[in-house]
Amino acid sequence: MQGLMGEDLSKGYYEAGGSYLKVGLPEAFSITQLAWTITRHSDAFCRVGLLDEALSALKWGTDYLVNCHNASANSFVVLVGDSQADFKYYGPPELYERYVGSIRPVSYTGPQTPASEITGEAAAALAAASLAFNATDPVYANNLVQHASQLFDLASLYPGSYMKSKDPGLKAHAELYPSTGYHDELAWAAIWLYKATQEGTFLTAAMALFNDSQADGNSACCGYGTFSWDTKSPGVALLMTEVMPYEELYAIAIEQFCNWYIPPMRTVPHTANGLAFPYKGWGALRYASNAAALTMFYAEWLMSLPSPSKNVTAYAAQLFNYGKSQIDYALGSTGQSYVVGFGQKSPKSPFQKDAWNSWLNYRPGNLTDDQVRNDFLTSPQPNRYTEPAIDYNSALIQALSALVQFHDTLGPYNECSLDFGYAFPGAPAPPNALVAACGLTSVAAGCRTSVILPKSQEVGT
Repeated sequence: MQGLMGEDLSKGYYEAGGSYLKVGLPEAFSITQLAWTITRHSDAFCRVGLLDEALSALKWGTDYLVNCHNASANSFVVLVGDSQADFKYYGPPELYERYVGSIRPVSYTGPQTPASEITGEAAAALAAASLAFNATDPVYANNLVQHASQLFDLASLYPGSYMKSKDPGLKAHAELYPSTGYHDELAWAAIWLYKATQEGTFLTAAMALFNDSQADGNSACCGYGTFSWDTKSPGVALLMTEVMPYEELYAIAIEQFCNWYIPPMRTVPHTANGLAFPYKGWGALRYASNAAALTMFYAEWLMSLPSPSKNVTAYAAQLFNYGKSQIDYALGSTGQSYVVGFGQKSPKSPFQKDAWNSWLNYRPGNLTDDQVRNDFLTSPQPNRYTEPAIDYNSALIQALSALVQFHDTLGPYNECSLDFGYAFPGAPAPPNALVAACGLTSVAAGCRTSVILPKSQEVGT
């Protein structure tokens, strides 16, 4: 697919399981998260045999962001698709044109239609990704930095939130992903550009923009105390702490975020079984996984300090074990896994258009999302409560990487025991390559047991 100026928009990621939209802010944030994860824990990816796959997934996203950016026109693609048409179609993407049509609107931001949140996040994503590609493809990495710098200029020289835009495409983006403010994205972009270039002007900008971001207020969408596609300040605070450990402002900010989640100063609501629940809406596990990643990342940094005290060591262990508890929950520590195909009693009917074999159940195009049943986990139809999204996955990967990094005896995992869904009545035969690789005549069942470490293997015990 092409944009209005001939941009190749074929790469990138659809926003969620119920959507074939490419939405700028969550798209770019998910790519930033993946880049951060790879650069921070490349050893962990190597040990489990996933570094090449992770870099390939990252490049699929960064290629898209680069193609979205037209430097000569000073523009950037912020949205691909029409949500009204998209949400009326329930079926696989390869049949989209047959039932909906081939024309998909493309929306832009530029000097006259600012969206500093989106261009700032895209700048952060490309700058962070450049660090991941430095060793293997320095030419590509340099190109990413160049685009990141230009996008940062677009975001900061023509500041403005898409929440105030009258542009139809930006208004559509605002309805899907409402933003609190853009200063946190600008600070996020500036600190990643500093890490990528070591240019002091970016660090100075990050310091000023972090201060500005504190006046933007709390996220109207996602509650107080979240790190998400909308709120980047906790991530900025962590990176600034690592870069400027002598500046207490940033350490205080990241510790405040962590303390919102852990006793005795916990203020973020948790379920009875211990899952963080700061936002009572879509995707509780996205916020829990993001909190898990940041608490474990900060614990890693604390333990990297020269001769940490007993109090610091105990606090770091508390943070790390809290992060682990959130991921244990996602993987099934309560008896219910929330990762499709993984562990005991994993979800069987995810709200995932492109994975749903609509030919076996109903013809694609004749049901809308509103007609799909919502009886959580047990319905033979997909449902809203198990819809995945790209930022859910990037958050989970980020947190898991910290656990793999810590447990350094883990190696590659044989995926043949995962449930690939071929036991579904009427499902086609599994691909020959999968059958050959697993030595099976059918890849019908098989569940991986959740990797829930016993209490004795928690940090500090």
